[in-house]
Amino acid sequence: MVLFFFYTFFAKVLSRFLRGIFLVNSFFSASLGNGIYACLKGTLWLSRPLKFSPPLFVVRSLGFFLVFGFIVLLPVGVFFAIHSFENQKKVFTESLTHAFKNLSSGFRELEGGDTARARHTINETKKEFDVLSKKINILPSPLQRAAGTLGGRGGKEFHNAAALIELGSDASTLGLQVTSLVEQFKNNTKSTKSPIQLQGAELKKIKNTILHTILSLDKEGIPLHYQDTYLQLLKESDRYGAFFDDLINLGVLSSSLAGMDGSKRYLVIFQNNTELRATGGFMGSFALIDVQNGSIKKMEVPSGGSYDLKGSLSVHSIPPLPLQKLIGEWQFQDANWFADFPTSAKKIEWFFHKSDGPTLDGIIAVNASFAEKILALSGPIEMPAYKKIITKDNVIEEIEKSVELEYDPITEKPKQFLTDLMPQVLVKLPLDNQEILKKLISLLPESAQTKEVQIYLTDPSLQLLVDQFNFSGRMKETKGDYLMVVHSNIGGRKTDAVIDESVDHRVIPLPDGSLKTTLVIKKTHSGKKGNFFNGVDNIDFVRIYVPQNATLLSASGFDSIPKTDFQNSPVFAKADDDLKRIVTNTTYNAHTATYTHNESGKSVFSGWVITPLGKTKSITLSYTIPPLASLPKPATYMLTHQYQSGVLRNSYTFTYHKKPEQRIRWTNRSDMIQQDNSVKLQIPFDRDILIGLEL
Repeated sequence: MVLFFFYTFFAKVLSRFLRGIFLVNSFFSASLGNGIYACLKGTLWLSRPLKFSPPLFVVRSLGFFLVFGFIVLLPVGVFFAIHSFENQKKVFTESLTHAFKNLSSGFRELEGGDTARARHTINETKKEFDVLSKKINILPSPLQRAAGTLGGRGGKEFHNAAALIELGSDASTLGLQVTSLVEQFKNNTKSTKSPIQLQGAELKKIKNTILHTILSLDKEGIPLHYQDTYLQLLKESDRYGAFFDDLINLGVLSSSLAGMDGSKRYLVIFQNNTELRATGGFMGSFALIDVQNGSIKKMEVPSGGSYDLKGSLSVHSIPPLPLQKLIGEWQFQDANWFADFPTSAKKIEWFFHKSDGPTLDGIIAVNASFAEKILALSGPIEMPAYKKIITKDNVIEEIEKSVELEYDPITEKPKQFLTDLMPQVLVKLPLDNQEILKKLISLLPESAQTKEVQIYLTDPSLQLLVDQFNFSGRMKETKGDYLMVVHSNIGGRKTDAVIDESVDHRVIPLPDGSLKTTLVIKKTHSGKKGNFFNGVDNIDFVRIYVPQNATLLSASGFDSIPKTDFQNSPVFAKADDDLKRIVTNTTYNAHTATYTHNESGKSVFSGWVITPLGKTKSITLSYTIPPLASLPKPATYMLTHQYQSGVLRNSYTFTYHKKPEQRIRWTNRSDMIQQDNSVKLQIPFDRDILIGLEL
């Protein structure tokens, strides 16, 4: 039974995380958002349309006069501008240094959350830049640029100084705007007037302008002791551009998730990965959360968990064949059947709607193992009324015991223990504590890599950003080799918590360019006899995803399940349209007890693996895949091996066989071991990995 308490707690953590991300991001995104306007305003007069149509000879005469005046007066204006700057260069340098130092102090105060003090510091700095701007802007912007071209080294220094003053002035203005944004966010007031995604697109345009401005600085006008810094800035400009894009995208995503552009409703599902399912674990509980302006406005946690939806389900669907070992009808709690999380999330959403659930903006899946990390931060929690001390090591087991074995059946409140535990955790883990909040936020990037937290949003453009930051749990499309091993516990209780798995993956290139692969998967069951949760056999339906058009040569070790072990669906149940569309061309080999089908652009080999208590079970497959085409240079072989969310104890060994005289020219991994006849990698496996080789 899953622990709905952690939905409530995770929702609060999510709210704080989004607020923290917004505070960090607001400086960058707002600064990028409006800083270039002042740089452009001086040239807008060039585009104003004429409102009269004089005779042609007047136009020609006027044009000749303007061209002549420009040729004669431009050098004079440039000379006086540069001469004035040279006489005051020392003053300019000292004033610029002082102004930027103050501006940096103001931003540090803003980062520290002291918006009142930051506002005062940045406002005073803005006045300094305004004074400098009046001194140096004695020429229109076009003539200033001409000064940089025609004025020699002095002109280049003049151009750079003018640009730095303008950038400093813009940054000061933006700093004042940021203080307002932060204060609005702190007060939970809506801080945006236009759609967040539209703002993001505009910010990216402005980001490109900023990079262009940096590139426009003239090297010869930069003091010698700053030359190396400038060259490094130019060298890293592309990386900085990508960094700014990430900041903008993160701002768009976090702001939208937090409901800064309107109320959002999310279904948060809790996946117990001691009972593995394709996207992480069995979905025993869920919470419905409404978020607006950075705060959780409403949260509903059904007392009966996912089974509460059973009575309102208006459809009767035949489940996938393996699930028929447990159920005759497909229902919400078993909806996360597909290894591709967005695909499963859509099916979860479908079942939710068919159970009279409201419209959703997204689905967030959280694994039970994430709860252990939360307890690692809080420390032990004493529960005197239950005579328990909850720690990171026993949190899952103790909650499962409380909600499945120890609750009072008369009151029918099996999850009361969770309700009582939540306040105790919040006392030990105050979310208003900045240090605690930073530690919580630091868990999220790692949890994205290990897929302990997965997100699906109904807005396609936002979902692209979710994928960019690795929270989507998406099954990747690849041009090279591919592997993903997916386990689904069908009636094996919580035994996946005590399963140690090893995957031995060997690849042999064939003369025609195709690849022969041998895959050996071993599972060792270390459960305890008599234990209610793990003292039974592990019953696992294993799916192995490989490149499309792979050919299975042989398979051994799969178990046969008698047809009498499967339940019959009711006569009124219908074949599920999504299942028919997603899973195609299914065949079964009775001799090897192996199924094959196509799914999500992959070939899939699957079958039952029953690992007895205290025993080791292994399966072996051999298959070929067509020659790899269009690999990114310089790779001659590339493998994407995706990790299944929720797998707790897993090791992976990869071996690529080569000729003795061949040597690795390039690899993307420093932990590859080169042997006489092979290249080998042996690592713990808890996230997606990419292997690239050039031989």
